[in-house]
Amino acid sequence: MENLIPFIRNERITDGSVLHTSARCIEKCKEESCKKFYQKIKSKPEGYYECPGGYTVYHKMMDEESLFYMGVRVKNHYKKVSYKNEEKVDVVSEQIFNNLIEANGKILRIQKEYERQDSIHKDLLHDIKKLDSQILYKSQELINSYDEKDEVYKEILSKVKNINAMEQLITCKYNVYDLALNIEGLALGNSSFVYVYKKFDKIRYILMGYKGQNVPIVFRGETDFKYEMKLAYGEILPFLLLENAVKYTAGEKPVEVSFEEIKDNLYVTISSFGPTCEEDELEKITQKNYRGRNTIKYNNDGTGIGRKRTISSTLTNICRSHG
Repeated sequence: MENLIPFIRNERITDGSVLHTSARCIEKCKEESCKKFYQKIKSKPEGYYECPGGYTVYHKMMDEESLFYMGVRVKNHYKKVSYKNEEKVDVVSEQIFNNLIEANGKILRIQKEYERQDSIHKDLLHDIKKLDSQILYKSQELINSYDEKDEVYKEILSKVKNINAMEQLITCKYNVYDLALNIEGLALGNSSFVYVYKKFDKIRYILMGYKGQNVPIVFRGETDFKYEMKLAYGEILPFLLLENAVKYTAGEKPVEVSFEEIKDNLYVTISSFGPTCEEDELEKITQKNYRGRNTIKYNNDGTGIGRKRTISSTLTNICRSHG
């Protein structure tokens, strides 16, 4: 949500979407005379002032913090000074400006509440991820200490493996969620050579019994093909593809994944029995938030993060970022 009018807070200028501050004012705010001016009126009452550059300033207190609406010209509250090569700054009435201040105050409060909730959400997500990694580590310890001669332990081991797979599934979901929120992160991170088959095989293990379905994921062919990519996406890519195939497959029919090396390329083909994509939709399936007509009819489960947003746009962005 954009702010309506420009303001300065903690020596940082934020421009407005309805009224804009001039480039000259932005530059002058860095000068010592302007800094002293704003420091001086911090202790003064709320209201209109004129800055050293002749522009209107309105001092407003928000949560015991000074905020200055600035860089504009309000009738009867600015000096009639013209500067060489200065872009035009419109003069607005006091009533209009007061209304904009009131409206912008509501926007700032909404922004602050959003930031508060976002901070709580991030802290909670961090704690959950930490607990998830601990459960994953402990379950892996139990799997590694398996004694094949102990029949009782075999049954326990089967349950522990299910827990381990579910925890890895949760981790994949977190990674997808993080990426959907910060798609710019594709440009960051270290690259390394990833064994494609092994990554798909790991996701196959994780998706066993997914959502109470016994959909077999059958591999055709085997390969040691390596591909250089961002480490963080080595598992997100096969996870999104296979999860989508399992989620929308008909009944418990198998999902087939074939690996075929041709010269220096590896072709991975995923086949499943699911809703078809109509010809007029083919160019739309990579668009953000697009969902095929037959898919909507077939399965309405989930929040939509995995299908509508991630499968379409995130997969496309991952592929494009790797050439």
